[in-house]
Amino acid sequence: AHPAPCTNMGTSDNGHPNVPSVNSARQRLWLFTITLFVFFAFSANSLRCMALLESYDEEHSLIKVLRSKRAPSPSPSRFIIFTGHNNPSQGVGNIIAGLLAAHLLALEYGRVVCVSKGWHDFWYAFRQRDYTKECKALQSGRKKYPEVRLWNYESSGVSECELHDRLGSNESVLEFNGNTYPKWRKVPPDFFDQYYEATDDLLSKIPESVGLPDVVVHLRKGDNNGDHRKGLDVKSLEALGNTLPPSSHLVTNNVQWYEYFGEKFGWSNYGWHEVVHSIKRNHHSDDRKNQILELWVDWYSILRAKEVYHTASDFSQSAIHWMNINSKIIMGVTGEGKLSLIDEAWRRDGETPRLVDRKPEELTDTHLRPCRK
Repeated sequence: AHPAPCTNMGTSDNGHPNVPSVNSARQRLWLFTITLFVFFAFSANSLRCMALLESYDEEHSLIKVLRSKRAPSPSPSRFIIFTGHNNPSQGVGNIIAGLLAAHLLALEYGRVVCVSKGWHDFWYAFRQRDYTKECKALQSGRKKYPEVRLWNYESSGVSECELHDRLGSNESVLEFNGNTYPKWRKVPPDFFDQYYEATDDLLSKIPESVGLPDVVVHLRKGDNNGDHRKGLDVKSLEALGNTLPPSSHLVTNNVQWYEYFGEKFGWSNYGWHEVVHSIKRNHHSDDRKNQILELWVDWYSILRAKEVYHTASDFSQSAIHWMNINSKIIMGVTGEGKLSLIDEAWRRDGETPRLVDRKPEELTDTHLRPCRK
């Protein structure tokens, strides 16, 4: 009799063929090897992918944080020295709006802004984050640099064509004396924080019982009887108090309003006695630094707010513009007695392309006529 062929494997109790032990072992070994290979290949690839994803996330999160807080550092070989404070007819709001314009232009044309060492009022409250040594060296002597004037009330200022050419020129240092940007462009997020931080003197001046509120109201009383501003009549003030939350914080150059809004609507205030938000500050005060710090604390509270409501004033508008804060201008009351509010001018008019990106035929002079054909 011939032995049974090897293909005849018999059956198990349940009717399935029995696999010889040798073949079974080999198949299991192959199956185990393949499983291990796939497992390690997948694991290695997964770990690699996870590492890449983590590094990408970490890198881009870091970039996002840095971009939100700090500006890209241009080469410290081209500078703009901001000298806007030298105009005695302008208040703090106008001057610091000029500093904003200087930084926007510097960012576009690869320059570094240095605040004039002579603006002592500013240095009481703020420190420059970067390039302090370079800025100090530039101002160590009495050397004068080519000046760019750009005031929004002057028709004799530089045209956009001249401004574009000067900023892009080989002049390593320019002085900027102005309060505006030619047809305002969009301001990057957290722009002020990229360049400046509060001094200890400023921070210590903020009353702990009040802190830095989320909702700030700035009421700017006119400098004289001929300086009438909308939104300051009795009906408007009452509508304002009834419309905004009791957690609102009042900033004003008329300290008598502290009591009115505090007692009637529960608003907070810093309780200043001397602060005056105008060019008519008391330069003969026995404690001028204290007075200036009170003014800057008010401005800083606007800068740090989440919402701002204000009457016409460059003081509050400058802080709002620097940090892109949600805000409304108080215009009075409607015929129905409701509060009338409008957007900031640059939001109503629409923001323009950066000066450096504008086409030659889009550049205009101070009368908004094409300056380059």
